[in-house]
Amino acid sequence: MLLSNEFRPDPRVAKEARALSAAGFEVSVLAWNRAQKAPHREMYHHTSIERVTTGKVRGPLSLALNYPLFFLAALSSALRQSIDAVHSHDFDTLLLGVVVSRIKRIPLVYDAHEHYAMMVATDLPKPLTQLMDRLEAILVRRAALVIAANEKIAEYLRPHVRGRLTVVSNCIDLPEMTASVARSEGRLKIFYAGALEPLRFIEECADAVRKRDDCMLSVAGQGRLEEDMERRAGEKVAFLGYLDYPEMLNRMSRCHVVL
Repeated sequence: MLLSNEFRPDPRVAKEARALSAAGFEVSVLAWNRAQKAPHREMYHHTSIERVTTGKVRGPLSLALNYPLFFLAALSSALRQSIDAVHSHDFDTLLLGVVVSRIKRIPLVYDAHEHYAMMVATDLPKPLTQLMDRLEAILVRRAALVIAANEKIAEYLRPHVRGRLTVVSNCIDLPEMTASVARSEGRLKIFYAGALEPLRFIEECADAVRKRDDCMLSVAGQGRLEEDMERRAGEKVAFLGYLDYPEMLNRMSRCHVVL
């Protein structure tokens, strides 16, 4: 599996890796150690994790400058390994997967977590996101199997897919919810955990909660909106930072509403 984040673990990637291991496959993840904080190698359940380290990624500019270094280092590592298939997670590892697949003559699996061009549309010029869409449409034809996180992504990719296309929903395993969650000072407890990125209406929800006396919002995750969430934190909005998976489920089980 090719992954452009550190695998902390990435919940969708981790669930797929565990499912494949349970089915008898030997799974390894080649990830990008962007923050230079994770170990170079480790085991996650039965999955081997190897991380490629480049310069530290602090924002969009350092991401763009370091991405070619990640590409070359990951390609070098992948080509040295004995593998039967390569599994690209998201558009930013698709070209890498196509190159590995072609050189080693092995099947390519493409896992579309997002409509990638739309996800980055707030940060990049429209001609560049249109180019991403066209490039994805060309490269996805090389995949023997395409996995979409929902039916809408599958609908967008379907005209370009030549192999199999299936939907694997990007849903978590819900925690066991308590029968009744006590309201704190009569307030409704609202919780969000996930990527802190634009287009998810996190900022708007925080602003709405701050105008009301009958609810409170807790926000957890990492992304470009972290500093903004820290600034908005106060009596009615709590910023929790990054939570590991068990703690995230624990928090979820003790709220009234999950965004």
